[in-house]
Amino acid sequence: MQALILSAGEGKRLRPMTNALPKVMIDIIGKPLLEYHIRMLRQQDIKDIFINLFYLPKKVIDYFGNGKKFEININYSHEYSKKSYLGPKLLGSAGALHNFQKKLRDDFFVIYGDVFMKVDLKKMLAFHQQQKSLFTIAVHPSIHPKDSDLIEINKEKKITRWIKTPHGLNRGLNSAGLFIINSQVLKFLPEIVPYDFAHDFIPLLIKKISLFAYNTNELMIDIGTIDRYNSLLNEYFIL
Repeated sequence: MQALILSAGEGKRLRPMTNALPKVMIDIIGKPLLEYHIRMLRQQDIKDIFINLFYLPKKVIDYFGNGKKFEININYSHEYSKKSYLGPKLLGSAGALHNFQKKLRDDFFVIYGDVFMKVDLKKMLAFHQQQKSLFTIAVHPSIHPKDSDLIEINKEKKITRWIKTPHGLNRGLNSAGLFIINSQVLKFLPEIVPYDFAHDFIPLLIKKISLFAYNTNELMIDIGTIDRYNSLLNEYFIL
C-alpha cells in the first residue's frame, strides 16, 4: 500500500524553530517529526511512500535519501522546481496530488506532516473497506474548535457537513490530518493550484461522493504552533 506525507509547508507559526528547517524536520526527542511518520508506516507494512517538498527540501532529502536505510521506498516531488506541476509553485495540500497522480493506485493514505500520530492504520483501513468508501477521514473531538473546520456526521458515519472557519462553535469533530483516498477520487481534482483539502477539495467532494468519518481517540496532535509543539512534549513525552 502507498502513503503520501504532506511535507512542503514552511511552518511559519513554528518560527524560529523553522528558520533553518522544514516543519516536518523539527526535533521530537532526538528524531525529526517526519521520521516518526515513516517508522509508523513501515511498522504497518506501508513501504511505498511519497513526499512533497518545497521549503528547504535538501534537509529532507539529505536525511532520508531514497528511504533504503529505513527499509522503504521514497518518491519525492519538487514543488520548488519547474519539473513540478505548474511549478515552481507551492501547490497546497490537495494540489500536491498532481505530481503523484499517475503513480497513486487503489487506496492510499494521506498524512499531514505536522501532525504527530500513533494510529492503527490497518484498523482504519478495515473501516474504510467495510464502508466501501472512496474517501475516509480520521476525526476526533477538536482540541481547538474555534480555529478548526468542524465536521458533522450521521449514524452511518457519513460526513454530512463540513463547517469552515470562522463559525463560532465551541466544540465538535474535526479532521485529525489523516485520510484514506481511493485513486478514483483523483478524477475530481481540479487543475487550479494552490488547492487545499480542507477549504477546497473536501467541500467539493461532499457534493459528488460519500465521504466517511473514522472516529478515533488515538493520538493525533497538530503541532503546527510553538504552543502545540510544547504541549506534545510536556504531555506525552513528560520532559
